[in-house]
Amino acid sequence: MKDLRVNISPGVSMLAVLSRLNYKPWYALAEYVDNSVQSMLSRRDQLLDVDGEDFKLKIRIDINPSDGGEIVIRDNAAGISIADFPRAFRAAQIPPDRSGLSEFGMGMKSASCWFAKNWSVRTTALGSEDGHTVQFDISSIVDDEINELEVVEFSADADTHFTEVRLWNLNHTPVRRTLGKVKQHLRDIYRVFIRRGWLEIQINGEALVYEEPKTLVAPYFREQDTPSLEWRKEISFDLGDGLTVTGFAALREKGDTQNSGFSLFRRNRVIEGSGDDGYRPATVFGGGNSFRSQRLFGELHLSGFDVSHTKDGFQWDSNEETFLDLLRDAIDSEPLPLLKQAEGYRSKAPPLDLEKTTTTALSNTVDTLKENLPNALSSLGDMQPVEPPTRIDPAPESVFRNLAFQHADQDWDFRIEVSRDEGEPRWMWHSTDTSEVGRQKVHIRINATHPFMIRFGSNGVESLEVVLRLAVAMVVGEILARASGVKLAGTVTRNIDKIVSAALSNP
Repeated sequence: MKDLRVNISPGVSMLAVLSRLNYKPWYALAEYVDNSVQSMLSRRDQLLDVDGEDFKLKIRIDINPSDGGEIVIRDNAAGISIADFPRAFRAAQIPPDRSGLSEFGMGMKSASCWFAKNWSVRTTALGSEDGHTVQFDISSIVDDEINELEVVEFSADADTHFTEVRLWNLNHTPVRRTLGKVKQHLRDIYRVFIRRGWLEIQINGEALVYEEPKTLVAPYFREQDTPSLEWRKEISFDLGDGLTVTGFAALREKGDTQNSGFSLFRRNRVIEGSGDDGYRPATVFGGGNSFRSQRLFGELHLSGFDVSHTKDGFQWDSNEETFLDLLRDAIDSEPLPLLKQAEGYRSKAPPLDLEKTTTTALSNTVDTLKENLPNALSSLGDMQPVEPPTRIDPAPESVFRNLAFQHADQDWDFRIEVSRDEGEPRWMWHSTDTSEVGRQKVHIRINATHPFMIRFGSNGVESLEVVLRLAVAMVVGEILARASGVKLAGTVTRNIDKIVSAALSNP
């Protein structure tokens, strides 16, 4: 048996610092996947010669949280040759070819030290009859200033090729929700290689499958009688200085705020915009729950841009603003203006299933009324005329919008407000002020903490919008009725609020 050792200096003291990097688990695991994919790409022809035309890179990640935690990452890529050990295990040793996915000479070392106090690498290179194992104990290496590590050699078949990284005594263990996010992000980050059939990633035995979002096919919202279009377009623009962008932008068939947004690629690997963390700059997507933020998505391949050493973000320098301006123009240009369509298009609700949906809704409503309506009616009191107040006291927390217009020689000033007031029993109330001749001031407030709102108005923008529109219609209807001489107009709105509160907010 040969007496082999690998020199890991300089940079030994750096190993302890790496445990404090600001990694997310999926980006740390992506460092191993990057190495495996790059190994496959660099020697793909030889791998195909040895394993046949149906060769596929397979990466298996097993995560065990018990007994201090253990993570094992194993691949069938081309392995690490003994000649490459000094570069592979020395911190910040930049590889001679930086044009691929392994470019900083830090990935495996930084991810391993972040994940674990102990780690080892066992590998055999394609064409070699020997395999090698090296083991790291970070505390001992740093405390004892160890500059060389023993390399254990073992026999291997020349056609055998793999690398296995084992991490134990973990600092960070992906479990439960985090484990789910790891699967989601890795699936997205490497979707190009998965699509091509070149890569399979398994996590705890589950193969990651990337599902393509369905694209909206519909007429332009301003021209409903025209043929349907697929709302997807190719994107290509040049920022100069060797910076280029290509890819596509599209609208989702169904709105999905969590999974919308762009994925930004470099060298066919997602840098920003994986999982539920889509790239959604306000310059393009507008507010947090805008219609475009629910539908717009796409894939953009950036060339010539630098990335952070953890490969979780682009180093934009002063280029992001220009990038976003050009992107917005490209997305919304004719003849397929994606942003305008996203804002203006509304999908038609599917036909009601009278045997299921409608029957269930009717049954629930009737059961609720049967149980609660008699008591609610008893609490209404006499039908006496009720005049709305001329003002509403300020709310502890609210969001509002103002609207002004002129109708029938009268100025109308509306303030429509949604408040959060736990101590307020009303669902909706309003004030009207006609003290100024020729001006009607109307203030409508909806209580977002009311049980009716929590149950029926908190399921996204459209459900809240339905409630707001109905509330405005009720108030305007009351104002017009009172102007026509109906003395009990205000009582109707008051009683509606009482019935909603007492009878219709329950399950």
